[in-house]
Amino acid sequence: MLIGHAQGWLENFVSFDDRFLERVAAAWPVCMAVLPEHPDEDCITINLVDHLAKNAVVRGLCH
Repeated sequence: MLIGHAQGWLENFVSFDDRFLERVAAAWPVCMAVLPEHPDEDCITINLVDHLAKNAVVRGLCH
């Protein structure tokens, strides 16, 4: 039996997608700054994955 309203707790539960996208958005300017003038898709992806793998928050999200 539940007592009270769950609405007050709802804001404490943020989806994985929202938290991960927040980290990608924060990493994007740093990643783009070190790329060559006309990078290809693989170069961008490898750089972004490398940066996210070193991020403590992302590592905590992905275990």
